[in-house]
Amino acid sequence: MFKFIIGGKGPGFKDGRFSDAEFSSPQGLAIHGYILYVADTNNHAIRKVRVICQT
Repeated sequence: MFKFIIGGKGPGFKDGRFSDAEFSSPQGLAIHGYILYVADTNNHAIRKVRVICQT
């Protein structure tokens, strides 16, 4: 199980830490290994987020 909160203060197109990243109407997610893919609909982009697991 995992839980993330990703996104800045409003819509945009910015990479960075989970709390700083900006998306515009994300609609879907997929995960492959340690990479989370986000369908960033209004930016017409597939975004990649590296997931680091901690125990």
